[in-house]
Amino acid sequence: GEGYVEPKTTVTDVTVVLVANDGEWTRRIVGERGARRLAQDLHIPVYDVRKVGYPKRMRDYDARRKADARYREVLQMAADGIVSIDDRQRIVVFSGGATGMFGYRDDEVIGQPLDILLPREAADAHRSHVRSFAEGPDQSRATAGNRLHGRRKDGTLFNVEVGISKRTEDGATLCTAVVRDVTLRIQQEDRIERLSRLYAVLSAVNTTI
Repeated sequence: GEGYVEPKTTVTDVTVVLVANDGEWTRRIVGERGARRLAQDLHIPVYDVRKVGYPKRMRDYDARRKADARYREVLQMAADGIVSIDDRQRIVVFSGGATGMFGYRDDEVIGQPLDILLPREAADAHRSHVRSFAEGPDQSRATAGNRLHGRRKDGTLFNVEVGISKRTEDGATLCTAVVRDVTLRIQQEDRIERLSRLYAVLSAVNTTI
């Protein structure tokens, strides 16, 4: 890391900004002599910000934080459930839509295996599918047309459609699923199919008569 000394202002005394290698930073009020003393204690180089400016990685870190904050705002507003898992298939992101859908608060599921959101009998096969997707060439995949189920906190199952994508972050693969509750649509489709079969039977009977 490094230190960047900021001059005294009408509001604050001399400050120093400590910047880590990944760009994360913190600011401390140190006074006229404190910056050099702090640098000696921490064994880091210190620069005058008026001469060299702030490092690019600090600005990049701020940009990442802002982007992450916007991303999380979008997550909480999305009606669909959004769930991200790490390379161990443990939940790292759980949106407000997912809370409404599955009945868990985010602090109840962050760090937990994805299995808690799946039918128990499907967990093993699903882990294998996710592993195959994470290691394969496809960047996204949709499950429209397949009859899939999610499992709520109370244990009840419901019909879902899932679109999954992946990205690499800090050398690890994160998979994100957009989950949509399609229970009502499936019920309507099943009702239409039953009525169609009944109509076909009645038509056959009328033809025979």
